[in-house]
Amino acid sequence: MPSIPPKIFPAVHQIEPAGKSVHLAARCNAIIPDQRPINAGLLDKEFVCYSMAQRTILNPRHEKKAGIYGCAGSDWSNFILATDAREAYFIDLIPVDQQRLIQLLENEWENLSQNRTHIQMKQKRAYGFVIAPDGMDSFEQMILLELKSMGVAKYQSNGQQNIMIETDPEQNVRISFKWAYSGQLLKPYSLTFIAADVRDPANYPSSLKRIILKGIDIYYQRAGVLVSSDYQTFLPVMVGGLKIKGFIAVEDLHGLLAVMVQNLKLTKPEELRTEEIIYWAKTLSAKLRTVYGWQLEITQKKF
Repeated sequence: MPSIPPKIFPAVHQIEPAGKSVHLAARCNAIIPDQRPINAGLLDKEFVCYSMAQRTILNPRHEKKAGIYGCAGSDWSNFILATDAREAYFIDLIPVDQQRLIQLLENEWENLSQNRTHIQMKQKRAYGFVIAPDGMDSFEQMILLELKSMGVAKYQSNGQQNIMIETDPEQNVRISFKWAYSGQLLKPYSLTFIAADVRDPANYPSSLKRIILKGIDIYYQRAGVLVSSDYQTFLPVMVGGLKIKGFIAVEDLHGLLAVMVQNLKLTKPEELRTEEIIYWAKTLSAKLRTVYGWQLEITQKKF
C-alpha cells in the first residue's frame, strides 16, 4: 500500500454513526476478537474487531467462498478476518518467489518475526497495514508471518506438513493449508498470488480472467489512492465476475463507487453499514487520526 497522503480523506466527524448509545459501545466491546493476531503482535484489537464486524455482512455463515483482493500485498490477516474466504486470490504488481517461500518455511519458520520483518511488524500493528520497503525484499517473510500470526500451523496434528507451496501452469504461487476461523472447525484454505495490474483488465493474465469468469463471491480492496481513482476502468469487470448476492468491499476515496452503484446494479453502501462497523471505523479513525485503510464501503450485487 502507498504511504498515507495528508488532508485528502474525510475527517472523523464525517462518519455518521447509526447509534451513539453507551449500549452500542458495550455491545461492540463485549465481542471477543480473534486473539491470535493480537497475541502475535500483528494487529491491535481495534483492527481485528473492525474486520470481524465486516465478516458478519460478507460471510455471516462461514460458507465456502472465493474472493479477490486487489493490491493485496501480504495482507491475509485483515482479508481473512473480514471474509473467511477459503479461496483467496491476491492481485499485486509484486511477484512472489516460490523458492524463497519454501526456503523460509523449511529453515526460518520459527524466526520469521525477527530481523528484516521487525519494522514491518511494528507498522502493521500500529496502522493495520505495511508500508513496504523498496524492492519488497522481505515480501515472502511477511506472507508467512501473516499466516503464522493468524494461527496457521506448519504441521498437522498427525505430523504431516500442513502448508503446501506450489505453482500452477502459469507460475502463479499457491499456498494451501488447513486452518480454523475463530470459533470454527478446521477447513482447507488456499491463497494464490497473481502478478498483475488490477487497474488494467485488458492485460489481465489468463488465469485471472478464468477466475473472474468462473465467478467470485467477494472483491476486496483497502486503501489504494491511485487504484481507487481507476474504478471506472476495472471495477465493472470485477462486478461482472461476482456471483448473485456477491459483495464489493472497497474504499471509495474519490467518490466513484457511489456514482457507479446504480449502473452496476449494486446496493447503496449505506444499506450495509451496520452499527458495529461504524463504531469500529470511528474508533480506528480516532486512534489513527485518519480513515485511510479503514472506511471500506460494502455493496452487494442485486441480481
